[in-house]
Order: sequence, then C-alpha cells, then structure tokens
Amino acid sequence: MLILDEPTRGVDVGAKAEIHRLLREIANDGCAMLMISSDLTEVLAHADRILVLCEGEVAACLPTATATPETIARAALPNDSPAESDSSTPVHHAPATSHVPSWLARLPSLGGFAWSELGLMAIVLALFLWLGWTSDNFLQAANLANLLGETAFWTLLGLAAATVIIAGGIDISVGSLLGLSAAVAGLILKTDLPAVCAIPLAVVAGIAVGTAGGTLNGWLSLVGRIHPIVVTLGMIFFYRGITIALLRGQQITSLPPAFGALALHRDTGIRGLILVGVGAVVVAYLFLNHTRPGRHLYAVGASPTAARLAGISHAVSWLIAFAISGLLVGIAAVMELSSSMQMQAQLGKGWELQAIAIAVIGGVSITGGRGSVLGVVLGALLLQLVNSALVRWQIQGSQIDLIFGAMILVAVIVDLSWRRLER
Repeated sequence: MLILDEPTRGVDVGAKAEIHRLLREIANDGCAMLMISSDLTEVLAHADRILVLCEGEVAACLPTATATPETIARAALPNDSPAESDSSTPVHHAPATSHVPSWLARLPSLGGFAWSELGLMAIVLALFLWLGWTSDNFLQAANLANLLGETAFWTLLGLAAATVIIAGGIDISVGSLLGLSAAVAGLILKTDLPAVCAIPLAVVAGIAVGTAGGTLNGWLSLVGRIHPIVVTLGMIFFYRGITIALLRGQQITSLPPAFGALALHRDTGIRGLILVGVGAVVVAYLFLNHTRPGRHLYAVGASPTAARLAGISHAVSWLIAFAISGLLVGIAAVMELSSSMQMQAQLGKGWELQAIAIAVIGGVSITGGRGSVLGVVLGALLLQLVNSALVRWQIQGSQIDLIFGAMILVAVIVDLSWRRLER
C-alpha cells in the first residue's frame, strides 16, 4: 500500500497533473493507495472511494459518483450536527465499535429525551415531592403560581445565555444589560406621556435596548477578534455605568398601575409573565430546532471549521445568537420591571451567574454545539426549587452563590465526562 499525505501541496499546475498521472498508473498496476488530502477538487477527481473523518473516527464512506464538496463537509460535522439532516445525498456511515454497555448507549435517546433531560426530570420531581411533603404551604395555589412565575422569568435569562453558548460563545453581561433595559423603560414610564402611549413605548424601548446591547457584544467580539468573555466582561461595567448615570442615584417608583398588569392582572389573576415565558419557550424551540438559522447555531458551536466548509457564515450566526440573547434579556427586563413596579441602579447585578448556571445545568455544553430548550426550562425550575430548599434549610444568602457555582462545575464535569465516554 502506498500512503500519500497532501501529495500535491505547494506544486504548480503542471507538476500536479504529472503527479496525478503517475499515481493513476501505479493504481492501475494493482497497488492499493491511501491519499490524505484537504483539496476537495483533487479528492473528487481521483479517489475511487472517499472516507470522511470526524473527531478522530471514520464518520462516513461516500461513493465518488455522488459525492460533492457539500456532502463531504456535512459528513465532517459531528453526528448531532444540524447540517447532516439537510443532505439530500445518502451518506453511508461506517460502523463504529464501542465499549460502552448497550443500556448506556441507548440512554441518550431513551423516550426521545437526552440523558441530561431525563436526569433533570428525576431530580426536579424528587425535590418537588420532598418540598411538598415537608412544607405546609408549598403546594398552595398561590405559592405554585409564584414558583411558575419565577421559573418563567429565569427561563428567559437562561435561554438568553444558552443561545450564545450553543453558538460557541458566552455572555457575562446579561445582568447589567437587563438593568440598563429596565432603566430606559422605567424612565419613559416616568415621563408626562399618557399611559396608553408611555407603556407601549417603554416596552418597545426596553426590548430594543436589550437587542442592541446583545448585538453590540457580538459585533465587538467579531470586529476585534476577541473572545466574548473578555468583551462582555468590559460591557458589564459599561452597561452598569450608563444605568447609574441615567438614574442619577435615584430609584424608579410610582409607575402607572396599568403597566403592572403586564406581569400580573390582579382583577383576572392572569399572570402575563408566565404567558410570556411559555411563548418564549415555544418560539425558541421552533427557531432552534426547525429553522435553518437556528440549526446553524449548533453547527457553528460544534465545529466552526466544518460549518464554514458547509457554507455557514460564522459572523451571521454569531450576530444572530447575540441579538436573540439581547432580545430575551430586554423582554425579561420589561417583565421584571412590571412585576416589581420599581427599580434601582443595581438591578440584575450578579444575575448572569444564575443565567449561565441554568443553561449549563440544563444540559447546554459549555463548549458549544449542544443543548435544548427543554433542558433550560428544567434547569430554571430546578434552581427555583433549590432556592426554596435553601430557604427551608436557612442557608445564608452569601452561601447561595457558592452552591450555584458548585452546581455549574458539577454540570460541566458531568457533560465532559459523558462526551468522553461517548467517544
């Protein structure tokens, strides 16, 4: 067997043609030949069979007659890549050997749920039953409604963090951007405009500020070619400084009563916060799972190089992820302002930790390319139940961040360990 690694790299056109002619003569004489090449044109023109590697393993065997650069690039994406499902050309995956027990190999798809989602469901159910059994007022309707309202709010922030993480980035300015969005909305509500005009304007302005801030984070990371954790670290202080300057050390209070009805309509008992949370979950699920831009976020987060070869724009997907994150933060800011009917300059401080915790605990891979909306919802519900348990155990507030940080570390370690076991 003759093994060739990039046999025509760095040679001119004439020399390349001569090398190809010689290799064909050798192959015709009966010599087996293995050619490793990143030149797709060369591969398609001269290979009799194409094997595609992904994550150190043979991912696909493609017949040369039907293979194209697009199908090769799609096969090079990880197995859970969204781009694979778009291929109209059948891809013959090579059989893989595994030392994982059969019951463990089936676990990720058991009942259509990921392993992390099944584990979260079990933990949430156990904690819910324990709190209901040991607390006299936990199962009361008012307490459950408050629990769902808080879960809906934190689901919005969890989805904001998860969208960016899935695309391979991270945003730690969520809390400061929420404070700025709420401040802008609150200042509009304090103007002399009639409530019928001020409320819609405040809602639109709060959401617009959040969307613009998220997009700015992504744009600065792209233009400066800086990791988003560095960019958003600076934006934490930038957004918080603007908020302090706008409020001038004053609190926003005495908002129009009609604005409070957005989160809770006291006459009918309708909780708008829960409805908004459910709507956001449905839209996020449809976007991430059933639209091309949404699936591109997974592809970019899983493997930027393979996504680029498949024709996916990293810049566009990056900006979409950060813009959606900012949009969700803006919505959460408006709903939080409507719920509390007041705010001060420190609103949202430290909330980015909980938002990231919800995403990571919900099964979103911190390395990108993996995560689900259902997992984020379960992560938000779990953290609210943990909060209730901590209150019951009389844990001091200063220790709560320590517990949340430990939960993030455990979730990251479990995710990385599972992915290594899958390989």
